[in-house]
Amino acid sequence: MRPLKLEISAFGPYAGKVEVDFEKLGTSGLYLITGDTGAGKTTIFDAITYALYGEASGRTREAAMLRSKYAAESTPTYVKLSFAYGGKTYNIKRNPEYLHASTRAASGFGKVSAEAELTMPDGSLVTKIREVNEAVVGILGVDRNQFSQIAMIAQGDFMKLILASTKERQAIFREIFRTGCYQSFQDRLKEASGSAARDCEALSRSLQQYLMGTKAGEDQVLALELKRIKDAQAPLSEVFPLLEELIAQDGEALKETAAELSRLEEQEQGLNVSMGKAQELIRAAELLEKAKAEREQLSSSLEVLKSKLRQALEHQGEAEGLALEIAALEAQFPDYDAREGVNAEALKAKAQLTDDRRSLESDTLALEQATAGLKALAEEKLGLEDAGLALERMQRTKDQLENRIERLTAISDAFTKLEDCRGRLEKARQRYIEDMGRAEAATAEYERMNTAFLNEQAGVLALTLEEGRPCPVCGATAHPSPAPLSPEAPDKERLEKAKAEAQALKLTAEESSRRAGELNGRIEAIELEISEKAAAFYEGAGLEYIKEQSEKERGLDSERLRALRREMEAEEKRLSRRRALERLIPGKEEEKALLEKAVQERLSRISAGEARLRELHKQLAAFEGRLSFESKARAVREQNLLVARRREITDGIEAARSRLSEGEKSFALAEGRVKQLGEQLRHAEMPDMEKLSADMDRLRREKAAVKLREKDTHTRLAANCSALESMRTAGEKLAAAEERHSWLKALSNTANGNVSGREKIMLETYVQTSFFDRIIERANLRFMVMSNGQYELTRRSCAENNRSQSGLELDVIDHYNGSTRSVKTLSGGESFKASLSLALGLSDEIQSSAGGIRLDTMFVDEGFGSLDGESLQQAMRALGALTESNRLVGIISHVSELKERIDRQLLVTKEKSGGSKIEIIV
Repeated sequence: MRPLKLEISAFGPYAGKVEVDFEKLGTSGLYLITGDTGAGKTTIFDAITYALYGEASGRTREAAMLRSKYAAESTPTYVKLSFAYGGKTYNIKRNPEYLHASTRAASGFGKVSAEAELTMPDGSLVTKIREVNEAVVGILGVDRNQFSQIAMIAQGDFMKLILASTKERQAIFREIFRTGCYQSFQDRLKEASGSAARDCEALSRSLQQYLMGTKAGEDQVLALELKRIKDAQAPLSEVFPLLEELIAQDGEALKETAAELSRLEEQEQGLNVSMGKAQELIRAAELLEKAKAEREQLSSSLEVLKSKLRQALEHQGEAEGLALEIAALEAQFPDYDAREGVNAEALKAKAQLTDDRRSLESDTLALEQATAGLKALAEEKLGLEDAGLALERMQRTKDQLENRIERLTAISDAFTKLEDCRGRLEKARQRYIEDMGRAEAATAEYERMNTAFLNEQAGVLALTLEEGRPCPVCGATAHPSPAPLSPEAPDKERLEKAKAEAQALKLTAEESSRRAGELNGRIEAIELEISEKAAAFYEGAGLEYIKEQSEKERGLDSERLRALRREMEAEEKRLSRRRALERLIPGKEEEKALLEKAVQERLSRISAGEARLRELHKQLAAFEGRLSFESKARAVREQNLLVARRREITDGIEAARSRLSEGEKSFALAEGRVKQLGEQLRHAEMPDMEKLSADMDRLRREKAAVKLREKDTHTRLAANCSALESMRTAGEKLAAAEERHSWLKALSNTANGNVSGREKIMLETYVQTSFFDRIIERANLRFMVMSNGQYELTRRSCAENNRSQSGLELDVIDHYNGSTRSVKTLSGGESFKASLSLALGLSDEIQSSAGGIRLDTMFVDEGFGSLDGESLQQAMRALGALTESNRLVGIISHVSELKERIDRQLLVTKEKSGGSKIEIIV
């Protein structure tokens, strides 16, 4: 791939459009990219990388940061690149997403979306960003990371690789050669080995728990042997036979206890039968004595019952007389019923008459009230005849006031936004002043440090002088007064850090300035908006007058609107009341007519009720002369008393007869029981219950002891059987787990470089050494040239010790004295040549691993300032070799000697108005 033409617009430090015609530089050889610090030398490579892949070359350069801070709002940001590959020409254009000035957007800014367009050699277009990215990778054969590593040699990055330890090189190569999968594999092996070890420990603990759960009887011979095995944590080969013997002994013991229990149960059953017969005889004797006593008691009671029956029969005549009196009273019951019916009807008629008189008074009062209310409603309706006539006029006035208030409110809201923006603008201006002050201070500090650093180079060079050897500057072999080192001079790392801080603070100040400009434009837009909205009210008036007058008029109009709304609400209530009266009055008139009709009907009912009540009082007077009691209830109570007395006499006679009959039956039964029990006990012999009870207690104690022994044996047998089965299963699992842990641990130690007595080389490191060896082999092709055959890089073949990780240590062979030493012992210039050689070797290796793709252009960034004249010449010869086969190499540097040696140049300079420009010198 060879770039032909590059066009940059509002990109990075370039404020406007800049073109770079690479064809003017030719198709091969070296050219120099030089110019002011921070002017945008490296940005040229960033622009090429962005055009191809949509990303800049550096990790800290994101696409969203590529819009130039110096560009005008109307200047578009984009990159165009024309490049040749495989004899064909391709054109590509990209722009990032960014904001630009817009009159349509409310904020004053519009967003430009990111776009990409690739024109193929046949004229066809590829337009979508993702499809363009895929097409570029397909054409060049490398992705963005590979392209940056091949086409851009950043000396500072590879100086770190030269001085790195094995661990640091592992991290660097992991990113370059994607060896992270091997590290993940190592970690997974380590975790698997640890997990297998934990599994073995858990199974061992389980086996011990099962063993501790086994039991032996106190009287068993094997109890001591079991205790010894538990204490010693003996192997399973000793545990299993002992448990099997214990289980066999307990099994035999259970059979013996079962036979003994069967014998004792048979004896218990025989005793139960004997005790049952004995208890029956004792019970029969007790019942005989009880039956004799009962017979004597019943004989005495029988005479008493006969006497009571005779006394009851003496009142039989009184009962017959009571029957006649009861019949006479019952004959008068119908007259009592008739009298009570007439009395009830008289009471009802009297109550109805009272209700009618009370209702007449209520209806008369209601009629009077209805007449007065109807008159009042008619008068109120007459006073509301004009209700609602003014509502339409009030509504028109209300609409006009609301519209005017709404427009005045919009003006007030705009003034609120204006005040907010003015406050934010003041803060933004103050922030800009503070940021610019910090940026200027940081820039001044960097320039002071840079001057001290440049002044210090003579002191650094003086450290390398030796008596008798020529000075690389003046050639003298005597050095009477070498330049001293200043303790205040910074090193290059501090200088670069100060430079980066100054640039970052400058960008922050530029961003603060841009935000203040945006707010100022927003204020102008709001002021224009207020003038347009207020034109209908205060044409030609100033903002202060508009604000004061609009607020005053809005307050007056709001008060008028509230008063008008109150008037409309009162008028609507009058209209609503008139309509309600129109619906209410007809109902009130109908209600009055109904009340008049009710009064007349009530007068008629009162007259009829008074006549009926007089007739009922005459009928009640006739009943009083022939009835003995004041009511039927009193007559019934008298009858009930007579009936109760008669029933008392008759019931007493029947009860005495019944009790005598029951007494005679009970006496006969008692006599029969005495005869029956006497026959049963006549020839029986009484048993010895104390002896039978003692035999039963002894037998039960023996049976309980046997059952307890059986329970203990069964519990012990179950526990031992369960423990044996669990231990066999766990033992098999433990054997398998220990075998798995053994090979996993060996594999993990090998992959993680932890094999005892061997070098600690991890699997990932081993893979990286193959890449490293090829890189070193390619790097030495340049390093031997640049060191005039003195130095050759080599990977250290053995570790210094077997305690730390190794495999990627780098040494250098000095062919002048035949020694091999660490690459860290090289001087500054020699280290630069080594790092440049390593970078070029890495570039060659990545091109080779990417399928032999061909990039006909390359950039080398910085690092030449540390070389003396001869070393610079050697480095130039090595770089010149890169230009063979039509390769064009661009060197980014400030070194003045390179300006004299290389006549083709891209000169990048800053302009006073802001931004940078590029000039091609051929």
